[in-house]
Amino acid sequence: MNNDGLEEKVVVFNTSDTAEFGIVREIQILRKENKKWKEVCKSENAILKSNEGGRLGEPFVGIKIKNGILIVEHYGGGGTGYGIQLINIDFKIRSLN
Repeated sequence: MNNDGLEEKVVVFNTSDTAEFGIVREIQILRKENKKWKEVCKSENAILKSNEGGRLGEPFVGIKIKNGILIVEHYGGGGTGYGIQLINIDFKIRSLN
């Protein structure tokens, strides 16, 4: 994503935690260094919880990377829905150390 030549991947998974609006999800960004995957950053707030889509149910649609920008897609809302909500995260890798 940052064009440094290192392999990177993004993973989203359900945690074992639940909150008022369902299962808490975590997104992690990993970078391959010395043949091992290293966590670069993570968040339990970037992905909506399993029941935060309102009447339309599951809100998480997916993730994609376009032009170095991580895009998280959610869908949900009331009776008429609010359509696809794109959350653009301009991700810059910074050391966790």
